[in-house]
Amino acid sequence: MKKKLTNNIGLKIVSLLVAIGLWLVVINIEDPVSSQSFTNIPITFSNPSVLTNQGLVYEVQEGTGMVRTITVYGPRSVVEQLSSSDVAATADFNNLTAANTIPVDFNVSRFSDKITKIKGSINTVKLSIEKEKTIRLVLKVSAVGDVAEGYILGNMTPDQNQIIITGAESVVNKISKAVAEVDVTDATANIATYADVMLLDSEGNEIVSDSITQKVTSVRVSVEVLTTKRVPLSFNTSGTPADGYALGETIESNPSLVTVAGSASVLKNLSRIDIPAEEINVTGQRTDMNISIDVEDYLPAGVSLADEDFNGKVSVIVHIEPATLKNVLLYRDNVSLSKEIKDYNVVIDKIVNADAIKLSGLEENVSVITAGTLTGVIDVDAALKSLEMSEWAEGTYEVPVSLDLPEGVTLSSESEQPKATITLKKTE
Repeated sequence: MKKKLTNNIGLKIVSLLVAIGLWLVVINIEDPVSSQSFTNIPITFSNPSVLTNQGLVYEVQEGTGMVRTITVYGPRSVVEQLSSSDVAATADFNNLTAANTIPVDFNVSRFSDKITKIKGSINTVKLSIEKEKTIRLVLKVSAVGDVAEGYILGNMTPDQNQIIITGAESVVNKISKAVAEVDVTDATANIATYADVMLLDSEGNEIVSDSITQKVTSVRVSVEVLTTKRVPLSFNTSGTPADGYALGETIESNPSLVTVAGSASVLKNLSRIDIPAEEINVTGQRTDMNISIDVEDYLPAGVSLADEDFNGKVSVIVHIEPATLKNVLLYRDNVSLSKEIKDYNVVIDKIVNADAIKLSGLEENVSVITAGTLTGVIDVDAALKSLEMSEWAEGTYEVPVSLDLPEGVTLSSESEQPKATITLKKTE
C-alpha cells in the first residue's frame, strides 16, 4: 500500500492543486496586509512665504525635490486599487528646521483610514537658502548657423530689449548676459520668430537654477537677411594741378571693388559708389597724391558694407603727370550762343586772340584736339552779367567764350580765356 502511494504521481498532483486552492480561499477570506510602490512622486511645497517675505529665496538640494519611491501598506484589496495620482508628498515651510531641512509628509487621497503605513525613500527636503537679488540685463540676439551664399545678416531686433532676473544672490552674480538665439541656416529672406531667453556666465555657459525667476522667457525676434553685391568705386576730382602738370588718366584704389549689402530692390539700381570731388582736390599738385577715403560715408541709404574684415577705408593714388601744351586756333564758326536773345539778331563778328589759345593736358588727350574740333559757347546770361547790364540792347559787345574741352584738358594758365565780339540788332 505504501509503495502505491509513493509511486502514484497523479495523486500527488491532485493533492498539490487542492492545497493551492485551499490557500487561495484562505487568502481571499483573510485579505492580508500587502504593499504597493509608486515611483517619482514630486514633493508639493506649501507656505513658501515664510522665506520670501524676508527677502530670501530657496533651492532644493541634492535631488530631494522628488521622492523616488513611496510604498503604501494596507489590505491587499485596498492598495491594489491605488494609483500614483492617489499618492502625495508634501513639505510645509512652517516646519523648516535650523539645518534648512523640511520633513516630508506622505498621504493618500483614497482609503486613508484603511492604510496601515506609508514609507518614502526620503523623509526630508534639503534646501539652500540665501538673499534674493534682482538685476536688469540688455537682451542680445545671436545667430546660429550661416545664411545662404550671397546673403548676410542685417539687424537682429527683439521685441523686448531688457530682461529682469530675480534669484539667489550667488546664482544671479554668475549671470553675465541674456541671449536669444535664432537659427539662420541657409536663410534667404527676413526672419520673424520666437526665441527662448538663455542666461549665460562670463564663459558662455548656460545658467539654469530653480531659484531664478524672470518675467520674460521668450521673445519675438526680427532678423534682416540682406542681399550682397560687389560694386566698383568711381572717383571725381576738384581743382587743377600746378601749371605744367595734368591729372593722370586713372585713379587707383585698393580695394577697387567693395561688397555691399541691402535689400534686393535697393541693390538692383546700384552700379557704383561715387566719391565726391571735394574728397580729391588736386589744386597745385605736382606729384602723385596718396590719400585715404572712408567709403562708408558715401553709401546710399539702406546700403551697408558686407565684409566684416573691411573697415571702409580705401587707399587712393591720384597720378599727376607733366602736361603737354598745345596751341589751337578757335574758329568763329565753331562758337555758338547758349540760347537765343529774344527780339534780337546776333552776329558773332570775330574771336579775340583766336590764335593765342594754349591748352594743357596729357599728350594722348591734347593731341586729338584740332582747330576743326575745338568749339566754344557764349553763355548769354553770364555774358549779360559780365557787362553789368540788366537787359540786352542794340550794339556791339565783347563777351567771354567757354571752351568745350574733353576731360583732363584745361586752358593753360599762360592763356587768357577767349572772347568774342558780337553785334545785336533788333528784329523787324
